[in-house]
Amino acid sequence: MAEELMATASPETISYLRPRFNVAPTQMHPVVMAQSADVNQLIVAQWGFPGRKEGPLVINARSETVAEKPMFRGAVAKHRCIVLADGFIEWRKSGTGRQPYWFHRKAGLPVYFAGLYTPMGATAKESPARFVVLTTSPNHVVAPVHDRMPAVLGAQDALTWLAKPALELLRPAPDSWLFATAVSTRINNALYDDPACLEPNTNTREQLALF
Repeated sequence: MAEELMATASPETISYLRPRFNVAPTQMHPVVMAQSADVNQLIVAQWGFPGRKEGPLVINARSETVAEKPMFRGAVAKHRCIVLADGFIEWRKSGTGRQPYWFHRKAGLPVYFAGLYTPMGATAKESPARFVVLTTSPNHVVAPVHDRMPAVLGAQDALTWLAKPALELLRPAPDSWLFATAVSTRINNALYDDPACLEPNTNTREQLALF
C-alpha cells in the first residue's frame, strides 16, 4: 500500500505494523499523509478526534458537509489523509441481534478510505496524530445493511486526495468494487483481534438482495 501511494515510513512506524482483524475507535492505525508536494508519509495515528465539551470521540465526518464544519475545515484544507485497510464492517439488525458484514475487495486488494487528520501535538501536549474517516451515501452493495459508507478511493484518486481537497472524489464506490461477507459476531467485541473475527458466519439465514 505504501508503495502504491508513494509513501515512506520511519523504522518506528514499520516496527509497529502487524496484521489487524478488528480495529476499533481510539486504537492506533496506519494512515498516509502528504509530507510535501511530492512526498507522502506512512504514519500511525489514533482513530478519533476529541469531541466538544468532553463528548464522545468523533470517528467519522460526513463528506457532504465536512468543508463547512469548524471542526474539520482546517483539516480539509491542510491535513487530508488516506486510511489503509482491506475492508470495513457494518452491522445489520435482525431478530436475533446484530449481524456484522465485512465489505471487502476480491483477492485481498486494499481499500483506501479518504480521511482527515490532526498532527501530533495538535489536540493536547504530546497527543498522537489523530484521524477520522470520511463517509458518503452507500452504494447498492452496502445500502441493504447501512445508510452510510466510507468514501473509498482507488489508488490514483487517493493520490489526488492527498494532493488537494478534491471533494468531488468523495462519492459511493462502484458496486463492482465491494463484496459482502457475513462474519462471526466475535468481531462485535473489540477485545478480539484475530483471524476468527473474519470467519464467514455460515449459520446466518439472512440473505441480502444483491448477493
